[in-house]
Order: sequence, then C-alpha cells, then structure tokens
Amino acid sequence: MLKSLAERALDLLFPRRCVGCGTEGGFLCSSCLASVKSLSMPWCVHCGRPWRESGLCTDCRVRPRHLAGIRAAFRYEGPVREAILQFKYHGVSAMADELAGPLQNLLAEHPLAFDVIVPVPLAPDRLRERGYNQAEALARRLGKALDKPVVPGLVRTRSTRAQALLRSWEERYNNVAGAFRADPALVTGRRILVVDDVCTTGATLESCGEALKAAGATTAWGLALAREV
Repeated sequence: MLKSLAERALDLLFPRRCVGCGTEGGFLCSSCLASVKSLSMPWCVHCGRPWRESGLCTDCRVRPRHLAGIRAAFRYEGPVREAILQFKYHGVSAMADELAGPLQNLLAEHPLAFDVIVPVPLAPDRLRERGYNQAEALARRLGKALDKPVVPGLVRTRSTRAQALLRSWEERYNNVAGAFRADPALVTGRRILVVDDVCTTGATLESCGEALKAAGATTAWGLALAREV
C-alpha cells in the first residue's frame, strides 16, 4: 500500500510520459506500441525468430537446445527498445507494470505449458548497481497477472562479461556456460518459464535451460519481451 501511494505521489509530481513520443499518461502509448513490429509466425519452432519455413532455422539445427523453445513479443527496436533501456539502466522500475502486458498477451495468443516462472538472475555486482533485477520485476508482474508462482529457481555461480559486449553466439554461449545453478527443491518435476527482458542470440536463456534440466525440471521455455532478429 505504501509503495502504491508513493508511486501515485510521484506520478502527480512527475507525470509518466511515453518514451517514444512524450505523450503524457504512460511509458509506452498505444500508438508507439502499435508502431513496433511484433514477432509473428512463421517463426523457427525453437528460437522464435522469423523463419521462412516450418521447423528449425539453420542456426538451431546445429546449436545446443536445452529449452523447449524461446518466444518474444517484439523485435528489439524503436520505442520498445528505448523503454527497455530506460527500464534496465536508468532505474525506471515502474515500467514493469506496462511491459508485462505484452508478455501476457503473447501467452494468451500462443499458450505455453508451465507451472512456475523463474527470472534470469543478475550477478550480485550488477544487482547492487541497478538496485533491482529487471527480469524479476517483469516475472513478478506476469506471475501476478497469470496467478502463477514466481520462484528464485536460478542463481549465478560466477560473474560474466556483459553479453552486450559480445557479438557471436559462440562467444555469448561460452561466456555464460556453467554460470547458472538451479535449485532442485524449486524446479524438480516442474515445467518452468524462464523470463528475461531481451533475447539477442538466446545464449543466456539456453544456459539457464541447461541448468534447469540438470536440476530435474521437466521442461523449460524461454520468454523475453523483445529479441534481436
């Protein structure tokens, strides 16, 4: 209740404005949101990137696949990209409420079978720097909307280089290989939905999937707000 009152007071002092056009009322107005390209079929059945034919894309045919698949709501561009950057690096945690909506819509249109939601964890130093984990904030809003439990089923076992500094899938996958550990008490025998804000190559989500399957998860899906294509 106190948090809600504080947020309302801040909205009065500093009205929310769309990151795309500056319109007052919210962080992403309906017009700017509609201008962003959604990811729609046909797509690779595994990584969810646009693909011209049914089945696996050429990359997924040769790469490790620990997840049942990855799905994302938008292309990582335009107003959605700007919103995620503000959400991720500039402390605008209140954006989670609006950004979780498109994830809920995606799951309504393309349902995935899962029992619990697990956010991709941040390294401790990055968590201290940002003050919150943007993936966890998204996961908790989504879990509340869907009435699904959100559990800390993954932890970071070591620090890694920022994935944004690495370009190739191989570099990114090697960077996060073995960087996560799943808690068997929270994931064994369960179907997991792993939530992150952005998927670039899918390497981080696949590494999370590997840890979850090793800990006894039945299946694991990856879900991101946006992805690079």
